[in-house]
Amino acid sequence: MPEKDGREDSAAGVSSEAGDKGDANSDTAAVIVSAPPEGDDKGNSKGDADTAAVTVPVSIPAAASSDAAIGAAPEENAPKRDTPSDPFAAVILALGKPFSLLFLASMTILIFEIVMRYVFDRPTIWVHETSIFLCGVCFLFGGLHSISRNGHIRIVLLYDHVSPRARRRLDIFIYTLCCAATAMFSWAIWPTVVDSYFAPTGEFRMITSGSAWNPPYPALLRVFLFITLIAMTVQFAFLAVNKARGK
Repeated sequence: MPEKDGREDSAAGVSSEAGDKGDANSDTAAVIVSAPPEGDDKGNSKGDADTAAVTVPVSIPAAASSDAAIGAAPEENAPKRDTPSDPFAAVILALGKPFSLLFLASMTILIFEIVMRYVFDRPTIWVHETSIFLCGVCFLFGGLHSISRNGHIRIVLLYDHVSPRARRRLDIFIYTLCCAATAMFSWAIWPTVVDSYFAPTGEFRMITSGSAWNPPYPALLRVFLFITLIAMTVQFAFLAVNKARGK
């Protein structure tokens, strides 16, 4: 029947259009519900159409965003900037960038040495020892910098499985123990520092490397180690006090 076919084609067209819109928008979709026609007791249907197609929009939760789909880290897990816990830590963290430039200086003079040695056949006598000295200073300061930002290595086998109150007590104990250890190291290295700058007769002289260039880098490195240990002692003391105060 022409009229019947036309109505079916119209319903199908509406359903197709709704389906296309559902594909374009992932939040909605179209569902076609076929309702049986009304009929008499003999089973004869009324009207020309055998079925009536009804398009019902159904809301479907949208899919996860593209950031979540690719496994983007949540905002709370994003790396945060260093926040000093005390004024002393703020000073140490501020010195971090100037000290990091020493690595760049070491790399620069090493490149200079390579050029002088293999291009001009005129090797230097100072680059090797200077680069070792600069890197040694950076490594020593790196330990102090790590402590100041509370980023030192922890063994968390038990630490992660105790209550916050127990963690606070562990932090106080660990910081106090480390403070005592660095204080004893500072006391132990002091005679070596004195011997590096004074002869047994009391005359001032700095020990040197003993190489052809013979710089006083050993004496400078020892005194810098002593200063770093003192600074570590002070920083551990600040951390222990801050934890005891509940900060």
